[in-house]
Amino acid sequence: MVVLSTGRLGPLIWAGFSVFLYLLAAYALVKLRARRPHSPLLHPIVQRVGETALYLGLPYLALLRGDILLRWLGLSGMDWIQGFGIGVALGAGALALACLAFRWSFRDEQDDALPAPGPLPHISRLGLLWKALTLQAHWAFYRAVMIQVLGDAYWGTFAGLALVVLEYVLSAETRLKMRTPAGRRVVARLTLAVLSAILYFYAGNLPLLVLFHWVFEIMLHSALIPWPESHTASS
Repeated sequence: MVVLSTGRLGPLIWAGFSVFLYLLAAYALVKLRARRPHSPLLHPIVQRVGETALYLGLPYLALLRGDILLRWLGLSGMDWIQGFGIGVALGAGALALACLAFRWSFRDEQDDALPAPGPLPHISRLGLLWKALTLQAHWAFYRAVMIQVLGDAYWGTFAGLALVVLEYVLSAETRLKMRTPAGRRVVARLTLAVLSAILYFYAGNLPLLVLFHWVFEIMLHSALIPWPESHTASS
């Protein structure tokens, strides 16, 4: 039985604030794209700065206050021998299965309702690495919060995953994407979040998760997975 620790409610405030900011930003972006599509606030650099502030800034502040621990983020106490080996093996298998699953599930969807398949817009490998780093830090933050609050690595890991799913489900941007072929990107991100939670539980190594995520992003931006273009929303 999981018992909520009354002395660990502080981290929940950080998590709640993060979810609130995420949903507020997603709503503002959807409205801004509809009303002022050429606004400088929609420039990719501006959006990346905002994402970085949310995904890296909040965890850093929580660390400074001692509300979360490096260990639960996957940044200390890592097993670079057994745990790393297990993580690499699981990660490689997960990447292969994800690639095959996406190719199989998307191959028969080339109908008149969808545009012709093609690669995602070009992003440099360094840009993809930064995306992997920031998203994994964001997801690790939620895991660390919930592990800290629940006092249990297993339940905390998947409670953190539940927060990630909650963000996507409630996001106005997600609802918009799910009406278009860009909804596949949402499916891909959620799939990656689930795989990351599983890998974290067995390996507890955030740098390994960033590497795993980076390879997954490269796969999505390559011919390994057929992918339709979408001009309604960015990924």
